Amino acid sequence: MSSSPTPDVDLFRATAADAALISGRIQKVRLGTDIGIQNKGELDLVTEVDRACEAAILARLRRSFPNHDIIAEESAPSLTGSEYVWYVDPLDGTTNFAHTYPFFCTSIALTRSGVVIASAVYDMVKDELFTAARGRGATGIGSTLSVSASAELMRSVFLTG
Repeated sequence: MSSSPTPDVDLFRATAADAALISGRIQKVRLGTDIGIQNKGELDLVTEVDRACEAAILARLRRSFPNHDIIAEESAPSLTGSEYVWYVDPLDGTTNFAHTYPFFCTSIALTRSGVVIASAVYDMVKDELFTAARGRGATGIGSTLSVSASAELMRSVFLTG
């Protein structure tokens, strides 16, 4: 793959954003209700909301890009060998969501030949959408995002989770 931007990155970014917003609407309606919590591992939860969000996201992605592969958290991978692979976490922070702790989001990314080319993260609680497209930059909270101009770590904000 060349280093030049993929011609459709803006369309990919818009589709990821739309899918993330659809997921956020489901989360908003279901937050604080009976969400059918199940354990898929000793400490790993899954809810009906995870599954509903994922189904809505996958339907949206497949409607626009039926030949792309998809790897999603709650279902078996849909792999045909496409150079395009979507990665979907429909409810990133399920434990927080299940306990109505307001720190969770939807995370979606698209790769082409293993390189991330578009993504969207939507925080339904704060109604904040962050998107990025390879060669086009990142946006969030109504503006273009950039890294700090500071060359010193001690004069920077550093976060990890």
